[in-house]
Amino acid sequence: MYKIEMVSVVFITQFAFIFFKYLNIRIIAKAHVFKSVFMTFLIQSTWLISTAIGVKAIWDAEVVIIIAYLLSGMLGSYFSFKVSV
Repeated sequence: MYKIEMVSVVFITQFAFIFFKYLNIRIIAKAHVFKSVFMTFLIQSTWLISTAIGVKAIWDAEVVIIIAYLLSGMLGSYFSFKVSV
């Protein structure tokens, strides 16, 4: 994978991971069991991909990918509170 592709994949998966994680917390608080189980699947899938790329980026000192990982996590957190449950 080229660096721009890695940045894109880590940005999207990390954003989705954080977004789904916080959205799931809000869903659990409202006791929606099916939605919570589905969100858990999405959380695990996106976490696996974004973490694998993030760890490799740290190992290879790929600063752009590391920054994309961190920024997309912050954006995912922000936007998860903008969605109604």
